[in-house]
Amino acid sequence: MTAIFCALWASRRGRTLLTGYFQRFWGLGVRLFKKGLRAVELYSRKPLVILYAIGLTFLCQGSCIIGFWLLGRNLGVEVHIKYYFVLFPLSWLLGTLPISIGGIGIMEGMLKVMFMKVGNVSSQQALAVALCQRLIWLLGSFPGLVVHLAGAHLPKEKADFFIDSADKAG
Repeated sequence: MTAIFCALWASRRGRTLLTGYFQRFWGLGVRLFKKGLRAVELYSRKPLVILYAIGLTFLCQGSCIIGFWLLGRNLGVEVHIKYYFVLFPLSWLLGTLPISIGGIGIMEGMLKVMFMKVGNVSSQQALAVALCQRLIWLLGSFPGLVVHLAGAHLPKEKADFFIDSADKAG
């Protein structure tokens, strides 16, 4: 990569090309930074909205993890709930790494290994909990698929796409 950069920088046309790309990316970065600042300014006027969103996030994620804990107990996995609150979010975080599509296999493998080590459960039980998690996520995603295929997620007008658009700010 460095050799390509040096080769481009050595010629006048290459320097012009690199300078153009740099200016384009710099402009994009400045626009994104300004948009981020505008969002911070918008939401800093409403701190209760941020607290509400954070609270709702903890409530939703917590209820999901409690559901997986109940599922695990039903499958015979007798592991304390605190491990669920640690292992499931870790597996979700690990699943976001661009190793596989949608973290398929990564999350399940991590959960299986960690439940076997921490919870002293059998390989089959740990894998059952991990696969049930994937199945539940897939089943929960089907309504979104219907909305997407129907096109109901698309805005009616372009101005309705962003909640903080300039024409609505006034």
